[in-house]
Amino acid sequence: MIEGNNQRANQILVCLKDRHKQFDDLMTLTKEMDNSISSNDLDLLGAIISMRQTSMDRIDGLNLEIKNIIDCMESDEQVKVKTLLDAYAEQAMFESQVESDIHNTNQMTLLLVKKVIEVDRLLNQKIKKGD
Repeated sequence: MIEGNNQRANQILVCLKDRHKQFDDLMTLTKEMDNSISSNDLDLLGAIISMRQTSMDRIDGLNLEIKNIIDCMESDEQVKVKTLLDAYAEQAMFESQVESDIHNTNQMTLLLVKKVIEVDRLLNQKIKKGD
């Protein structure tokens, strides 16, 4: 990565780590939704839904921030960062630790997103059975 863009790469990494934390919070809240539905605690369910929306809004904001940082880079660096964020990029392509960290953090988040979607899907099935 070009030295002048190293700061931007670090900013992207910070955003990716924060986004991962938000998805982790989303997973916890989704599991708590299941508990509140099982205990028929509608007040808690409403609060959890609100907290989930807050996490999703933060994720959207972080995605926009990452996009804006990438947009400020030279076109060849934009391509490089987009490749790092590609779910199918190979480790051998990385030229620095920050590049590896960007890719690995994004990969961990993608796995977490799949888990959140699966828990959400199971929760929706449970809700439909209860109707």
